[in-house]
Amino acid sequence: MIQRHRVHLFALLLVVAGVIISHVGWIERDNGTLLVVDGIEIDLLGQANNHWVRATRDCQHVAELQASEPGFASARQTLQAYSPPSSASARVASLWTSQTWGLTEVEFSDLLPAVVLMKATGNGWEIIPHAVWSGFTHPWEPAPLMRRYLKQQAPEVPQALLDCFEPRSPSFQPRGTQPVG
Repeated sequence: MIQRHRVHLFALLLVVAGVIISHVGWIERDNGTLLVVDGIEIDLLGQANNHWVRATRDCQHVAELQASEPGFASARQTLQAYSPPSSASARVASLWTSQTWGLTEVEFSDLLPAVVLMKATGNGWEIIPHAVWSGFTHPWEPAPLMRRYLKQQAPEVPQALLDCFEPRSPSFQPRGTQPVG
């Protein structure tokens, strides 16, 4: 009797393992490894990174500027003037600042969405041309992917600015979700 229960338990474990193996897997892409569940790619490592960064970051010296605050209009004007005529439609979704650095999330009518690293000057803002993320991130978690890229492009940027950046643009939000506030 006990032997038969062991056989049934073993058979059940084999069936469960078979079901999991047929529905779950891993895939390597250029930006890393994705979990695949029934054909849906999930950036599990990016999600873990997001949770870790949110739990450990210190945003005491980072501010998200609002449209009415000094520096916001100047950043938008700098973006609109960067590569006209396409850049003239720049709409700032968010502007994060730390010290003399700014991280601007921007959408355009005819260009891909972008996250642009900027540096404050005596006359406003200057775009750091080699530190611009442009394009969509799906299936990757946007914040970890962008943080890593921008840090590689501009190692001198304050880590707190990158860590406290949370994408607000609808272009970087999964369908049916809202940005973390």
